[in-house]
Amino acid sequence: MYRFFLIAFLVLGFMAVYISCSDESTPSGDTSITDTEIKDAVIERDTSEIKDREETKDEIGDAGTDEVTIIEEDFTDTGVEDVKDVIEDIGTDEGVTDLSDTNPTPPAKILPGVGIDILYDGKPRQIRIDDTYGVLKDIKTSVPDSRVPYYLRVDELQFDMLFVDTDGSKSLSDQDKLVRIILSKDFNGETDGKTKAGDPLSKAKAEFGQSDHSATTNVNGTDYTFDFYFKKGINVGSDKNQIITGFTIYRPQKVVPSGEIDYENSVVLGITADIALLMSNATKISDMRNILGPEDLKVDDNTNKVIYYNYLSIGFTAIDSQSSPGDVKTIALYPPYFGKLKGTTLSLGSSKSDIDAYFSKKYGAAKTMQQGDATIYYYVIKTKDLGLAKYNICLGFIYNQNDYVASIMVGLPIKQ
Repeated sequence: MYRFFLIAFLVLGFMAVYISCSDESTPSGDTSITDTEIKDAVIERDTSEIKDREETKDEIGDAGTDEVTIIEEDFTDTGVEDVKDVIEDIGTDEGVTDLSDTNPTPPAKILPGVGIDILYDGKPRQIRIDDTYGVLKDIKTSVPDSRVPYYLRVDELQFDMLFVDTDGSKSLSDQDKLVRIILSKDFNGETDGKTKAGDPLSKAKAEFGQSDHSATTNVNGTDYTFDFYFKKGINVGSDKNQIITGFTIYRPQKVVPSGEIDYENSVVLGITADIALLMSNATKISDMRNILGPEDLKVDDNTNKVIYYNYLSIGFTAIDSQSSPGDVKTIALYPPYFGKLKGTTLSLGSSKSDIDAYFSKKYGAAKTMQQGDATIYYYVIKTKDLGLAKYNICLGFIYNQNDYVASIMVGLPIKQ
C-alpha cells in the first residue's frame, strides 16, 4: 500500500509489491519490474505509478526472490512473479440527474476477506479469493502492464485482480490463484455497512474498527493513507482529506505482521529458522502453518533445490531445502511487515545509513553479495559448524534506489 507496500519484495517478484519503509511513511522507490531481480520495496506492495494511468498502487509485489542466494548453491529463486495491487485516488462522479430516464445498477457487495458479488453480463456473479483463473477467465480483462501478466484489469467494472503463478508456468494459466481484488474509486460497490469509495474514512472505521496498521505515502505530490485490517482481509485507502479512495480484499490473516525481528536467534512471529540437521531449533513447516495459516503460494524451485512458502499479505516468506525438507531454514521479510529489529527502532523502510550505523558497531562493516542486479548487504551474526561445512548465519538487507530497506533476510546462511 505504501510504496513500501507498493512493490513488495521481490517476493512476488520477490514479492515486490509490498513495500516497506519506516513507521508511518514510505520513501519512494524504484517502481520498475523485472523477473530476475529483487524489487525495491518488497510489497513497493502498495503505491506506484502505472504508466498508462496515474494511480496509487496497493501492494505491488514481486513475489519470490528471483536472484537471492541464501546458501550459495541453494536459495536463489522464490519462483514468484511480479504482481501489482492498486488503490486509486478518489475522484468525483457527476451522478444521475434524472432518475426517470435511468435504471441504475445496484451496487456490488464488497465482502472483506471473501471477495465481491457483482452483476456481470446482467447476471449475478461471485468472485472469490482463491478462485482460479480457469474459473474467472470468461470475464473480459486487460493487462495494464505486459511485464505483469498476472495482474488483470476489469475495465468495465473498475476493479483489478491479482493472481499468483501457482503452477510455475511463468505465464497466466487456469491453475493460477486469485490473491487480491483491488477496487478503484469508480467501482460501484459497498460493504455490508454501506461503506463505499467517496465516503469519509470515519465511516470505514465505524464499521471495521481501529485498523491494525496505517501508513502514508506521497504519490505525485499528494498524500495517501492506507489502513490495514489484516485479520479481516481488507485494506482501505484514503486521501489527505480522509475520503476513501478504494479497497483491497485478500484472505484474512491469522497474525498481524508486527512482531519484533529477533535476528540473533533467527525468530520472527514465533517461527525459528535454522539450517542445522541435528539438534535443530527450526520450526516445522506444519507448525508454521498452524501459526500463520496456509501460505498464499508454495514454490518448488527444482533448479536451486529449495522450497518457498510465501505469505504475501503479511510480507513473510519461509525458505526450506528440498534435500532435507520439513522445517524453516531462512526467513525473508518485506512490506507490509512492520515489526522492528529487536532492541532497535529500525525496520523495513529504515535508511541504509541508520542500519549501518547500528549494526557495523556490533558486527563490523557490512559485507556484500551480488545477485543479478540486486546487492545484498549482510552482517555476520554468528557461525555454525555442520560438520562437513561451516556457515556464517547472517542478517541481510536489500535497499531500494533511495537506500531504504526493501527486504530483510533473517538466519541467512552463507557458506564459509
